[in-house]
Amino acid sequence: MIIGNIKDVLLRNRENLIVMFIIKNSEGKYLITSNPYFNYYSLPCKYIQLTELEDNAKSNEAESIITTFLKKEFDFSGLLTKYLEGLKCVANINGELKRCNLICFEIKTDNDIKEALNKKVPFSPTEPYKFKQFYSFDDINTYSWNRLIDNNSLYFIYRSLDETEVPEVNVELNLNLTLD
Repeated sequence: MIIGNIKDVLLRNRENLIVMFIIKNSEGKYLITSNPYFNYYSLPCKYIQLTELEDNAKSNEAESIITTFLKKEFDFSGLLTKYLEGLKCVANINGELKRCNLICFEIKTDNDIKEALNKKVPFSPTEPYKFKQFYSFDDINTYSWNRLIDNNSLYFIYRSLDETEVPEVNVELNLNLTLD
C-alpha cells in the first residue's frame, strides 16, 4: 500500500525512474541485494519504465508495480511510509548507461512483515536479485568504504536515520571554467 503523497512523488519522477527501498529486519539490519543497475551491491531497487508507470497511473495502480516486484523478488510487501529524497544517478538500463532519477522510500516493517523478512527465501528469485543479505549499519559503512556497496545506498540509509552529517558521495566533476 502506498500513501497518497508518495504516489505524487512517483508520478513526478516518472522518466528513467529507479526506486530504492530501505528494508530492515527485526534486528535493525538492512537488506542489501545484487541488482542489474549498479556495479555494486545496494539496497533493493527497481527500474520503472515510463510507459509502465503511465499506464498504471491512469488506472490509479502505481503501487502495483512496486508491490509485485517486492512480492516476486523478496516474498513480502509492506507500506511505503517515508519518501527520503531523490537524486540523479547513472545506471545500467538494458545494457546501456542512462541518467536516471533515483528515489528512495522506507518500507514499514510491522510485526506481520518481520516474519517474512526474517525467513529464508524459499523460492528462486530472478538472477539479478539472487544475492540477498541483511547487514548492520556498521558493516554497510565498512563495505561502502571498500566499494562493495554503492554510495547511494549508504547516503539513503544516513538520510533515513536523520543524521545531520551525511558522508560525501564520490562525484567527479569535469568543469572547464574560464574567467573573462
